[in-house]
Amino acid sequence: MNMAKIRVLFLVPSFLPIIGGVERHTYYVAKELSRHRIDVTIVTCGSRQLKKHNVINGIKVYRINTELKGPLRILPIWAYLLKNLQILIYNDIIHLHDWYTFLWLLPIFPTLRVLRKPVFITFHGFERYPIPKPAYVFRKLVEKATWGNICVGAFIAKWYRTKPDVIIIGGVEKPKHLPPKSNIKNNVIVFIGRLSNDTGIIELLDAIKMLRDKCQLNIELHICGDGPLKNYVKRFSSLNNLNVYIYGFVSDPWSCIAKARIVSAPGYLSMLEGMIARRLVISICNNPLKKDYFFSIPKINEMIILASNPEELAKKLHEVFTNNKSVNKIIGKAYTFAKKHSWKRVALAYLTLYKNKLRIKNKGSNYAY
Repeated sequence: MNMAKIRVLFLVPSFLPIIGGVERHTYYVAKELSRHRIDVTIVTCGSRQLKKHNVINGIKVYRINTELKGPLRILPIWAYLLKNLQILIYNDIIHLHDWYTFLWLLPIFPTLRVLRKPVFITFHGFERYPIPKPAYVFRKLVEKATWGNICVGAFIAKWYRTKPDVIIIGGVEKPKHLPPKSNIKNNVIVFIGRLSNDTGIIELLDAIKMLRDKCQLNIELHICGDGPLKNYVKRFSSLNNLNVYIYGFVSDPWSCIAKARIVSAPGYLSMLEGMIARRLVISICNNPLKKDYFFSIPKINEMIILASNPEELAKKLHEVFTNNKSVNKIIGKAYTFAKKHSWKRVALAYLTLYKNKLRIKNKGSNYAY
């Protein structure tokens, strides 16, 4: 098999224009793989409002209409893949993104085994805390059934007992243009992520209220995100007269990061975006899993500010507003760290996985990398 003819199929729960960490991860990895003469096709779920087939910057995207809810949602996916079995056979490698996309392959998996079709998986993050027990079982089964895996975060090995072939934390693309530092508002924090219990938004709001009430620090919070706690955030902000602005999920977070001094990052992607923009990054570790999520990164406490509760966060933020020297040192280390985690490096991790595993599984075969 010639390198120029290698075709990879990504199965992704959702994709652009839907905005999220997995969606952006798969887009940037596909984009970088194409520079290595690898043709990436994406099969994903979508609604009637989105085109069934289009091309995004050279990446072929096929969408399955899955407007059914609950367990029935899998039925149109099975029907589509059975009807379009050639798309699975045509591609040389199938790469799953998150364990539940393995369920898409259940009716077809015996055929793929007979064909010795390489199937890989990337485990992205975690479901919630505490982790649902079925998630442990399904992840382990999928790990055993696939040829190899990439784990986004070393914490996955500890919490799911996964044996990672490759560990990454994701990537970041340096913004081409950011406004000058003179445009930064010292009292602005931007939160980038989902509004849910495990992202620390409640603790952040409480800390901002404490700083206003006890230290007379009036902080503006700009939220690039949405989720089940959106109405709570609105009510809390209104009742306590906090300056909070909710923009929903945005395709370009840099416009919000540009005017902020601090980025509140619940996950790796927003953390790297804050770091590469030379902003101070903060995050809330409000449960043991979230703590391991961040502390699995060596020396992370030297690059971002971590807190486990509103009181600790308020105290550390107060120090930030009164000690610029220590802040500049943290930002410098974080920027150096983020520069090493480009999407090019992430794509090379995928290539390394394919090379190593195909060499093991196909000794003497015509796979040529």
